[in-house]
Amino acid sequence: VIAFLLYAYLTAIPVAAFSTNAIRVSARRSMGYFKDIFWVLTLERLVNAATNLVVANSKAVAKFSIEQEKLDARRVVVIRNTMTEEWFINPAHPIEPTTVLNVANLIAYKGQATLIRAFARVQAEHPQARLRIIGDGPERASIEALAQTLGVNLEITGAQAVSPTSYGGVSLFVLSSKEEGMSNSLMEAMAAGLPIVATDVGGNSETLGDAGVLVKPDDEVELAAAMLSLINDKQKAMTLGTRARERAQSLFTNRNLATEYLEVIQEI
Repeated sequence: VIAFLLYAYLTAIPVAAFSTNAIRVSARRSMGYFKDIFWVLTLERLVNAATNLVVANSKAVAKFSIEQEKLDARRVVVIRNTMTEEWFINPAHPIEPTTVLNVANLIAYKGQATLIRAFARVQAEHPQARLRIIGDGPERASIEALAQTLGVNLEITGAQAVSPTSYGGVSLFVLSSKEEGMSNSLMEAMAAGLPIVATDVGGNSETLGDAGVLVKPDDEVELAAAMLSLINDKQKAMTLGTRARERAQSLFTNRNLATEYLEVIQEI
């Protein structure tokens, strides 16, 4: 029995423990921003006693889960997210004016307020630049209000299905999160060959490696400087975009996720 995400494994693992002799596996996909809720962490630790194996999608998530949930490190393995080849069909090509893309839910820990303030600095140097956010969430009204106050040229598409075409015509991808497990949108931007600026949190550094620019979270000055460094240096941006695409192809494709799960389960 393999259960993904919080409510799934909090219910499926105990049921499986009472009803079957199956090996019980739960997955960790994020750094657990919800774990400051006492009852969640308490219940999670109880359920872990009936869990044979925990699969994390990055080393950072594995380390966090071991420390936060008091897990036995011998029962935690890392299996990275993977991508299908369709994401690599055509690399993205930027168009004018400069368009910066963020793909994330509009929730506080995704850091879009910092991104808006940083982009206001970018726009002071590049007045025609625009910021596009694909996503929606409870922070949307406050984000739009902040953008209006700062005069930021912002487009929020709302929640929509994301495909390779979502990353077309973009000059730069920015991930401004305060925490991440292993970001799918970061992998997608890498596959599109985009120059990338991302916060150095969670699994971002092990995902991006040296194929982009990492900055501190919640630092609008450093974030703006990193964006400008790539917008103003098109050769550097192109080099990093190519490197990101090559890294994504080497790490996140040509893998059979089912086989990887079966192998670690057989070891258990």
